[in-house]
Amino acid sequence: MQSIEEIRKVCQEPVIAENGWYIRNFVRRVSIYFTMFFLCTPVSANRITLLAIFMGIIAGGFLSIGGYANGLIGVLFLQLFLIFDCADGEIARYKNQGSLRGKYLDLIANDIVLVAIFLGLSIRMLNSNYRVPITFLSHNNVIFVFGLSAIVSHLLYKLSVYYAQEISGKSVVLTDLFLTGKKNMPLKSFLQALPHLVSIINITTIGAIFNLLPYVLIGYGIILPLWWIVSTILRLYLSKEIIDD
Repeated sequence: MQSIEEIRKVCQEPVIAENGWYIRNFVRRVSIYFTMFFLCTPVSANRITLLAIFMGIIAGGFLSIGGYANGLIGVLFLQLFLIFDCADGEIARYKNQGSLRGKYLDLIANDIVLVAIFLGLSIRMLNSNYRVPITFLSHNNVIFVFGLSAIVSHLLYKLSVYYAQEISGKSVVLTDLFLTGKKNMPLKSFLQALPHLVSIINITTIGAIFNLLPYVLIGYGIILPLWWIVSTILRLYLSKEIIDD
């Protein structure tokens, strides 16, 4: 078996520059040890992806139960999802197992886990005695709307990006069109990361630690639909420029 640094060079170096700060500096440092273990087994990269999805579903289950300890267990499984989500690609690169099936599993894994998170948080808040200070926001119907809006708006956003790519033949990041120059880099990075699953998982983790999970649901129940609406309007406004660029 090769050394950990040799495995890291093969499995991580081709993609490390594309990863965000948290994945690059924390998750990848842990995932390589899981990768090293799985390389000693006949388990394929796609099975690791399925295992990652299973971790995300378990996380949603614990988040839905209620109670401080269950919230911590739930976010622990979310962090394990991130580790396994990195490990599957590392194994695929090492064993040269890249495939369309693997790419498909990777794409749907994020959506499944996002649904599990917000569905779990919605059930948690509906069945819990925990209430936010604003009584209106603790009403069952309002909680349902927040959870549903977070899930549906995320999926609609993914569809709008897909349709725009189908029309133009390329992927366009809207923040690249508006935020240029070094001064805007922090804001640009923040906006790009905010609706990303890694950020959602980490914010959920912080919310579990400080017992603020209802606010995570409320926050993303507002942020994600606004993100979809604004990005859709911008894509419609810039459709000619995006297509002709």
